[in-house]
Amino acid sequence: MIKTLLIDPPWRMCTGGKSSINVHYQYDLQTQEEIKKTVDGWLQDVAVNPEAHVYIWCINSFKTGLCRGILDAVDLCEHIGFRAITLLPWIKTNIGNPTPYGMRAVEHCLFGVRNRKGKIREVAWTGGSVAGVGLSSSNDYYLAPRTVHSKKPFGFYAYIEKRSQGPYCELYARNRREGWISFGNEVDRPLPKQQQQKTTTDQYGLWGIV
Repeated sequence: MIKTLLIDPPWRMCTGGKSSINVHYQYDLQTQEEIKKTVDGWLQDVAVNPEAHVYIWCINSFKTGLCRGILDAVDLCEHIGFRAITLLPWIKTNIGNPTPYGMRAVEHCLFGVRNRKGKIREVAWTGGSVAGVGLSSSNDYYLAPRTVHSKKPFGFYAYIEKRSQGPYCELYARNRREGWISFGNEVDRPLPKQQQQKTTTDQYGLWGIV
């Protein structure tokens, strides 16, 4: 049974800044209800453990175009039976997105858990059936440069694998990763060469895992 989910929904949004990032030219976008329906359909094909972790990439906003940003991520988290715990910010070290309220250089990943009554130690404590050996020692932020639009840091997989136990499943995946079940319309795109080899940064990122 799946113990860890990673979801990168194609939120419908537009920048509030001076220039448009034209997300609709990058990939097909979905409304909140369409995202829920898609996720529900994929989760019918896999069994998720009663005790499990989830990571959901979301927009650093509470209202961005047709998306409610963090609020929609919390809504999706609860819809699939998890409770939101915290936000893990990815701080982009090379470039931000200009908005009327300042340069937006952060993208969040919402972390959530689910567990049966009396089973909280399984998801919250190192040594439990879901919590990984690096959960309690990991930092709650990530420093990495932004690359192509919407592409997340490759080292995030290794970060998850330290914090959370498998089996692993990614929804809206762009590439396949060994040891993961992947769903998405871009899963067979080849990995860039720099991501085909694991480096120390790939394995541990800048999350401070020890």
